[in-house]
Amino acid sequence: MNDILKVLGIAVMGFLISTGMSVGRAGGAPAQAPANPQARPLKPKSAFNALPRGTQVFDGVTFKVERPINIIGARAAKAKGSEFARVTNPSIRGRGKNIHVLHTGDHGSSPKGEFIWRLVLHYIDGETRRFDFAYGVHIRNFWRRGTDRELAPDDPDSAIAWVGTSEESDRSGAELVVSRTTLANPRPDVEVIGADYVSLLGSSSAYVFAVTLSDGGPKPATRELRVAPNVPPLTFVFQDPNGQADGQELLDCVFQCNGYSVRLAQARPGADGKVTIDVPTDVVSVIRYQARDAGGRLEDASIEVSPGDKGWRPHRVRFQ
Repeated sequence: MNDILKVLGIAVMGFLISTGMSVGRAGGAPAQAPANPQARPLKPKSAFNALPRGTQVFDGVTFKVERPINIIGARAAKAKGSEFARVTNPSIRGRGKNIHVLHTGDHGSSPKGEFIWRLVLHYIDGETRRFDFAYGVHIRNFWRRGTDRELAPDDPDSAIAWVGTSEESDRSGAELVVSRTTLANPRPDVEVIGADYVSLLGSSSAYVFAVTLSDGGPKPATRELRVAPNVPPLTFVFQDPNGQADGQELLDCVFQCNGYSVRLAQARPGADGKVTIDVPTDVVSVIRYQARDAGGRLEDASIEVSPGDKGWRPHRVRFQ
């Protein structure tokens, strides 16, 4: 009887193999087809699509990249680019001793030391702090070629965090790079509730991927900050007919420069009724703005800018 069962088992096994069906392993696990040694992840076609996204860990720091945000520079603006010169990101939140920034340059190179963009952190108590980033110091163009003389940023607290390629960059013999810059948080115990990414209208544009606040990661070697000259803030104050702060308005601004203009992303004031923008007075000659209240009423006006302007009184907008 046992011999008959063995013969039947062998016959069944042969049938399964001949029909291509998998044969169970001990414990009931199906046999796995051998991995295809030729299978490889598809390489992104464009350089933009190759840039990091999602949750990433670089240099021991976790970054949550929702999307790369492009902050326009002068060269892209002159080429009629449509990216914004100011973007607010309310998802930047947290507290910690260190500010870790994941960013890179775009739209060509700039002279070393030319300021490209500014990070404005908003703290929960209403205070803000500003941090400026320069080409060659903190970031370089994200297309890196073998002929480039300098391959990494000069700043001791900045480093190349990511290197990748795409079909597009391969055709040019280039690789793609993203930098990580670490700064000391001057207010480590106060919660950050948002951030602005601001163009300083240098030649290059910038991609900003993420900002992480934490006690971990690389520690900044220096606390000396580079500050872009002649970029004072201008605050719009929105008020209702009774002179009280009104946070229901919308503000659109355009900077007119020498031969080009740039748009700022639409902004809504906070509970204090204020929106503050940073104005590179060396290149901006006119600020055109349009304010809209909840009822759809508009105020269109312009503010003249001179290179020597160091700041302005708050600009009040009140709908009667």
